[in-house]
Amino acid sequence: GHLQLGGASVVEAPMVDGLSIPQAVAALERSLIAAALAQTGGNRTHAAGLLQISVRSLQEKIKAYGVEATAPVGRPRG
Repeated sequence: GHLQLGGASVVEAPMVDGLSIPQAVAALERSLIAAALAQTGGNRTHAAGLLQISVRSLQEKIKAYGVEATAPVGRPRG
C-alpha cells in the first residue's frame, strides 16, 4: 500500500517477511525517514517536522536504522 507523508509525497509501504509487528514498524519507519530526508534535502529539522517527531528522536532513529541523511543539492555539507 501507499502512505502519504505530509499530504504530498507518497511512500510505498515496505514488505517484510512474516507477521512481526516490530519488524514491520521498523521497516516503515526507515522508509518514512528516508522519504522525509529526501523531500527536505537532508534537513533533519524539517524532516522531523514532517514526521511529527522531535529532531532528537529523528537523529536516534537515523543512527539506529543506519539511514543515509541526504545532503542538500548544490550546497556543501558541514
